[in-house]
Amino acid sequence: MDQKSNNVNVEVKMNDIGIVDVYMNMSPVGRIALTPDGLCGFEYDSEYLKTGKSISPYYLPLQSGLIVATRYPFNGNFGVFDDSLPDGWGSLLLDRFLRENGINPYKLTILQRLSLIGSTGRGALEYRPDKSIVTDNEFLDFDKLATEAEKILSGRESEGSIDLLYKYGGSSGG
Repeated sequence: MDQKSNNVNVEVKMNDIGIVDVYMNMSPVGRIALTPDGLCGFEYDSEYLKTGKSISPYYLPLQSGLIVATRYPFNGNFGVFDDSLPDGWGSLLLDRFLRENGINPYKLTILQRLSLIGSTGRGALEYRPDKSIVTDNEFLDFDKLATEAEKILSGRESEGSIDLLYKYGGSSGG
């Protein structure tokens, strides 16, 4: 679905994503897929194994083969990838943004959410396919952002306010 509102260029296409490739410094780290019961399975890239550096030593030890996450504490995700996802405010903005674009946020998988983060997340990790929201550049007006945030918190957001705040809030929303 293509839209243009409030000077934010948006293209949101959420196809079924079966595998997400994880990158750091433009080099492959590994890949994530979901098990039939919705848990993340991760496998390091064979070249990355040669670096000798685990991205999460306790939960993702540097080894070949599939490593499957537990259901808790990150709802089937690994903490290192969960850290890339938006916080409470960012999740609120992202979920409203998705609904405005005809996507039910509650039906998205962890892989789809990581793809929405793409290369715009916190930290060094990037996720491909990169479905992050593409925005244009314009002058940043902090007063306008504050006004739009107040409108959202009071339940009276205006058209385009979610787009604007998501654009400048980044993937963390903050």
